[in-house]
Amino acid sequence: MKLYSEKSLQNFEFWSGARDTANELTGRELDTIESELEAMYPDGMDETDLNDLFWFEPDYIAEMLGYECWEHLEADHAGREWPEPDEDDDDEEEEEEETVYYDREGNEYAEADLYEEGIDENGNEYYLFSIDSDGYVVRN
Repeated sequence: MKLYSEKSLQNFEFWSGARDTANELTGRELDTIESELEAMYPDGMDETDLNDLFWFEPDYIAEMLGYECWEHLEADHAGREWPEPDEDDDDEEEEEEETVYYDREGNEYAEADLYEEGIDENGNEYYLFSIDSDGYVVRN
């Protein structure tokens, strides 16, 4: 025999990992999810399907609430920024400065110049420039 009952998410008894997901949510968030699920499943949901949704799809639950993912929701609940700033990364992206090389006369060369290729009289490829032992660009 199948029994159907109407319960709000706030009164639903989740089990296993779904309980952890539900416990992280506020009553208002559970009400929002309930409204979303009622629209998606007008005939209702099986209790196991509902529990599995909360257990195995926390990112989807968070997305219903307008978050990027579950970690975003957790960060918001904890009062942390999202995405969390990387300790090694500044807010402003710094452009990598390209290394500049000089020959003995003071002419400037970009790193890409060092990989310019030429062909000798025998048809062999070679790099047109290299760096000498003092760090100066020399023509090969």
